Amino acid sequence: MRKDNFKVKTTLSFGGEDPVPVAAVVDTGAGPSFASEDLLPPGWRAHAWRAPTRSRIVDASGQALKALARLPLTLNLHDKPMHFPFIVVKRLSVPLIIGCDFQRQYTKAILPQDGKIEWSTGAVSDILGYHLVARGRQYKAPAKPRVRPNELTLVGATVLPPGAQNEVQVVTRSTGSCLIKGRAVFLAKRGLHLANGHHKMVHRHEPFSVLLVNLGRKTKMFAKGTRVGVSDPYTGEARPLSQGALLAVQKELAARQELETQAAMATAEGPPEPPVVPLPKEPETPEVNWAGMPKELHGEVHGLLDQFKGRWSGKLGHLKATTHHIQLKPDAKPVHSAHFRAGPHRRLEI
Repeated sequence: MRKDNFKVKTTLSFGGEDPVPVAAVVDTGAGPSFASEDLLPPGWRAHAWRAPTRSRIVDASGQALKALARLPLTLNLHDKPMHFPFIVVKRLSVPLIIGCDFQRQYTKAILPQDGKIEWSTGAVSDILGYHLVARGRQYKAPAKPRVRPNELTLVGATVLPPGAQNEVQVVTRSTGSCLIKGRAVFLAKRGLHLANGHHKMVHRHEPFSVLLVNLGRKTKMFAKGTRVGVSDPYTGEARPLSQGALLAVQKELAARQELETQAAMATAEGPPEPPVVPLPKEPETPEVNWAGMPKELHGEVHGLLDQFKGRWSGKLGHLKATTHHIQLKPDAKPVHSAHFRAGPHRRLEI
C-alpha cells in the first residue's frame, strides 16, 4: 500500500481514567506508535514503562525525537477498546500517531476510496482527510456522477431482453413542457433507441414513462440513476410522441431478426464439408557425388538409395531410425580418421 497519513477521531484513556476525545493520525509509513506528552495529564509517569533505548526516532523532517517512556493506552472506537503501548515523546505535530505496529495488531483494512478504516474489533472509522505532511495532498471523498437538471435518469433498475420494447420510468429535475431526446453516444454504444417526442407537462422529481428499445442480441441491464436522455424546454404547441420514429425502429428490428433467421437456417442445412488434406509427397532418390567411386559399385549404391530414399536425403548426417553395429576382427584396434575427405593442402602433405 502507498504510504499515507489519514485523520481519524477516537477516544483515549489510561490507568482507569475517563476517555477523552482525540484526533489521531493513522500513518502507514511510520514504524512505532507515538503519543505527545501534551496530551497526557499530570502523573502519567506512574503508569509508564521504560523507554526503548535501541530505537532511533525521527519526525517527518528527519529531526531526532527523544523517547520519554512507553505508556499503555486504550483507544475506544464505538465502545470497543484496543490496548497498546505507545511511545511518549516531548514534542509532536499531532497528538497521536498510530504506526504500523498498532496497525498490524488491530487494522483489518484501510479503504481510502470508500473513506473507511476497518478494525479487527469490528469497529469502523471514517477517514476525515489526509494530514498536511502526507505528500501535500488533500483527501477527497468519492465523487458521485454529476447529473444536470435536464437529464433523464432511470427510477429503478431496468432489464431489457434482446429485441424488447419496454416503457421505462424516468425522472428529471426540469419542470414544464419538455422535448424528450436520447443521449446519442450512450444509446449507440449499447445498441439502444429512445423514442423521441414531446411529453406534456413534465414535473420535477415526478416519474413518467418513455419507450426504450433494445436493438442488440444480448440482454441489457441498467442500474438506478442511469442517464438515458435529456428533456429540453419546449415552448411550442403540445403534441404526442412521434410515431414515425417508432415505426422505423420496428422495421429495422424485424429486418435484423429475419437476417439472423436466414443465417441460422443456412448453417443448419447440411454438415460442413471436411477439410481437404493434401496427399503425401513421394520422396525422390537423392543425388550423390560419384567422383572417386568405382563404377562396379554404382548399381549396388543405386539399389540402397532406392530402398531407403525415404530416410536418407543425400546429405551428410546420421540415421536415427535404426541402430548400426560394426563387426571388428579379433584383436583389431579401432583407427581414428577424419569424417570428411582431406583438402588439397592436406593431400599434398599425405
